[in-house]
Amino acid sequence: MVRLVGSTRIRETDSLLFNRPSGIVLGAKGQFFVADRADSRVLEITANGTIRRTFGRKGNGPGELMTPGALALSGDTLLVVMDNGQLRVSLFNLRTGKFVSGFPVLAFLPSLRVVGSELLVTAIHVPTATAVAVYALSGTLIRREGGIPATAKRFLKLTESMPFARTAASGSQVYAAFDMSQSLLTWARNTKSVTEIPLPVTTRRGVKESVFDDLMRHPERARELLYQHSSPAALEVLSSGRLALLTSDGNLMGKGGRFEGTYHVTIVDVAGKRVCPEVPVPVQRNPLPWAVALRGNTLVVLEQGDDGKGEAVTMLRRFTIDDTACTWVTLGAGRQ
Repeated sequence: MVRLVGSTRIRETDSLLFNRPSGIVLGAKGQFFVADRADSRVLEITANGTIRRTFGRKGNGPGELMTPGALALSGDTLLVVMDNGQLRVSLFNLRTGKFVSGFPVLAFLPSLRVVGSELLVTAIHVPTATAVAVYALSGTLIRREGGIPATAKRFLKLTESMPFARTAASGSQVYAAFDMSQSLLTWARNTKSVTEIPLPVTTRRGVKESVFDDLMRHPERARELLYQHSSPAALEVLSSGRLALLTSDGNLMGKGGRFEGTYHVTIVDVAGKRVCPEVPVPVQRNPLPWAVALRGNTLVVLEQGDDGKGEAVTMLRRFTIDDTACTWVTLGAGRQ
C-alpha cells in the first residue's frame, strides 16, 4: 500500500546543505522546499535533487528568519514560512524569490495550510476552546474555528508542551489530528462544533492518557515521556477523497538528541466509516524528524546516511500511497 517509487540524493555543497531540517512542503512540479532552523533559511530543491535557491537569511528584519518551521504554499505564487523564533509568518514570492510581507502569529510550533485565500494555523486557544486560527494572507486574523480534543480539555496545562497538530481540508470540511488525541477531529469551516472519530491502534504506540498523568506528576521526565506516544506528522486528502494520516513513533537518542523512529500511514474513509490502520513506511529507523510531507498520494521522507565511504549524504525517498489495496476495519461512532 505504501510503495517506494524513487530515491534521490540531494546535491549539497559547502554553502548549500541541510543542517537541521524542521519542515518540508511539496510543490506541484515535483520540487520541494525545506526549512532549516539552524541556518535560518528555506531551501528549494528540484525533483532531481539540485538545491536551486534559498529564501530568507538569519536575522529579525523583513525577509529574515530566526527559526523557520512549518511551510505552506499558496498555489504557485507564494511560499508561507512560520518563523518559530519570532512568532511571525513570512511570505515570499515564488517567481522572484523576494520577500513580500510578514505578520505576527501567536502560536507555538504550529502547522500551516493555505485554503483558498485563507491561512489555517493550528493554535489551541484555551479562552475560546478552538484549535485553528484563520488569517487572511494580508495578516488579518479573521476568526478562530474548530474545537480541541477531549483529552486536551482534561490536560490543558500540557497543550503548550504537546502542540503538534496537522490539518487537511476538503470542500467545506476541515480535519485535524493532534499530539494529545487518539482521534481524528472534523468540523465544517467557520464553525466550532467538532466530531471526534476514534482511530484504532494496532502496532503504533497511539496516545495513552497515562502518559499525560505521568507528565503532570513528573515534569522532570518530560524529555523521556513526550516521545512515548504517536505524533501526527502529516495529514492529506488522497485522490480518492479519503484521508491519509502519517504518524511518528520516535525517541531522542543520547545527549545529542538524535532522532530515531518509525512512521505509519493510516487511511481513513470518513464517508464509508472505515479505516485501514497503521501501514508501516519502509524507511530506516533514523529519518530526520519532521522532514516528511504528503501531497495527494505522494509521500516524501528525508533521510540522512552515508555513501559507504563515510561521507554523510541526504536522500529523498518518494513513496506512493495506494488506498485500493487496504484491509479495512469498521470505525466506531464519532463523538461530538
